[in-house]
Amino acid sequence: MPSFPVTITDAGRAEIVNANNTGTGPVLIAEVGFGTGAYAPDPAQTALGAETKRLGTVAGVMVADDTIHVSVVDESGDAYDIAEFGLYTDNGTLFAVYSDPSGTFMQKAAQSALLLAIDIQLATISAASLSFGTANFANPPASETIQGVIELADTAEARAGTDAVRAMTPATARAAMGRFGLGGAAEAVPGDDADQLALSGLYTATGATAGAPGPGILSHFERELGVGAAQLWFDHTANAQHQRSRDAAGTWSAWAVVALGAAMDTSFAANGYAVLPNGLIVQWGLGSGTSANFPIAFPNALLFASISDVGSGPSAYAWLNGQSDATQVTVSAPAGQSTPTWTFLALGH
Repeated sequence: MPSFPVTITDAGRAEIVNANNTGTGPVLIAEVGFGTGAYAPDPAQTALGAETKRLGTVAGVMVADDTIHVSVVDESGDAYDIAEFGLYTDNGTLFAVYSDPSGTFMQKAAQSALLLAIDIQLATISAASLSFGTANFANPPASETIQGVIELADTAEARAGTDAVRAMTPATARAAMGRFGLGGAAEAVPGDDADQLALSGLYTATGATAGAPGPGILSHFERELGVGAAQLWFDHTANAQHQRSRDAAGTWSAWAVVALGAAMDTSFAANGYAVLPNGLIVQWGLGSGTSANFPIAFPNALLFASISDVGSGPSAYAWLNGQSDATQVTVSAPAGQSTPTWTFLALGH
């Protein structure tokens, strides 16, 4: 939106001073004049150089301490060029003037309506010193405190997240949140290089992604650019998770395993087991005679087994005989004694 550094006339400044002294302020801007004069404005002037049109359909609002937003409408069939304009008070005083020394900067055709919306910078007075008769069609630039017109952000601006003056549509908001996996699938690692990620988000790594252990889902957490970051990598095919961090110097640590193997599987039966995330399997139970099957077979190997006698007397005595394997625990007992009963504890993987 164009911004015009207008010249406040001596007469206009005097009217503001008088209004402040008499308590009749703020000064009311009632009309806008257009003309064809092309010159450097003079604070001493009291009229436009070559006025051709005077309009009372003017609206304005203060959008900053030193800026007013002015809108002018002309729906007549007149045609004219504009090289200068002036703001007039309700007393007929030329309050401020602008002229383009190079000539015409706008034209109105007979078949068209004129809607001129401009921001006027008042370098030496407060915008609060002025008022307008109406603001119904002012259409000022919107802000956190002013209702008005706002530009929509495109996808790149929405994803950058640094623009404080544009608004997002549902489509650009979804695109901006896409890197967090919200509303859609995780996006590919930009540049296929996990080492260069600088925005927190959820990404998809491929076998060719630099810095990633392999194909999978990569979650990047940026603490502050140039300070530190952390990444989690999930191998959804093997249920594995790795992590690493980046220091202030920009150096990434080696990937460290957080969890490997299947999710923890447990049976709390009398003869039960627990499969830990690191692959260790713990099994327990009650056996009788000279052998008992484990609740589940150890996929790789039995690492340790221990038994404890149940009951009392010589007939309860038994011991491990070194023949236990990945599927069962075996014991021996003295010749001729009755069948022993015992509990076992075994570790394996």
